[in-house]
Amino acid sequence: MAIAAKPADTEIIRRSDSGVAYVDWGAIFAGAVVATAISMLLVAFGSAIGLSLTSFSNRTSLPGLGIVLALGLWLLWLQVTASLGGGYVTGRLRRKIGDAQRHEVEMRDGMHGLVVWAGGVIVGSLVAAWLATLGTVGATNVAAGAVSNPQAASSISDYYVDLLLRPGNGAPANAAQPVTPEARAELGRLLSMNRITSADSEDRSYVLQRIAAATGMPEQAAAQRLDTTLAAMKARADQARRLSVLMGFITAASLLVSAVAAWWAATKGGSHRDEAVDHSRYAAWR
Repeated sequence: MAIAAKPADTEIIRRSDSGVAYVDWGAIFAGAVVATAISMLLVAFGSAIGLSLTSFSNRTSLPGLGIVLALGLWLLWLQVTASLGGGYVTGRLRRKIGDAQRHEVEMRDGMHGLVVWAGGVIVGSLVAAWLATLGTVGATNVAAGAVSNPQAASSISDYYVDLLLRPGNGAPANAAQPVTPEARAELGRLLSMNRITSADSEDRSYVLQRIAAATGMPEQAAAQRLDTTLAAMKARADQARRLSVLMGFITAASLLVSAVAAWWAATKGGSHRDEAVDHSRYAAWR
């Protein structure tokens, strides 16, 4: 009697990827280096056309709306371009884990691009904070640069003191009294404290006496000049506040768009990696 041989049991052993880390820090580092290089290139280009981080550090006048929008568009271009380059390199270089489904591969590629973007934001924030400690106005503070810069703020205060102390029209030449540097500095401090708007303020009465004595104007005319100067100062402060808010929104929007760009570029790089897309024709020398 023939005995049929039983087929040998086959044990399927699935290859384990437990030794492979999901986060490929080498690819992230390479993408971050590329993104930083692109940023430096665009910063150099922006400096050549007057859109560098320090272009407005010594301004005593506020930038116009057009300048703020131009700077915002340049910032958006810089961040998106760097994120696209760094994200693509990271996605193309990332090691693929063999047991992942297609949607999981795309998710991991995108996450790697997002990490590159986040690292760039952190490094950029640290650099901006370091520049701020050196007295340099960052890109996000350009709109209020003339106010935040101590030297510019001093010049602005001197300008408004000059407005207050100009000789009055029709006043006798010998009616005006000379103003000492100490008195000018005191007027500047009183203006900066913004405590001379109230009608019954002692500081206001003191300032009016100073203006009348220095210009030869009657007190009523001095009060009118003071009110006009204070209105101009308030209008300037309101403009600086509006420009600061606008620049903040532009910066936040550019960061959000650049995050999406880094994610998309990393997934595109991963797709090209899996499909073995050939880009050598763009780098061929012959």
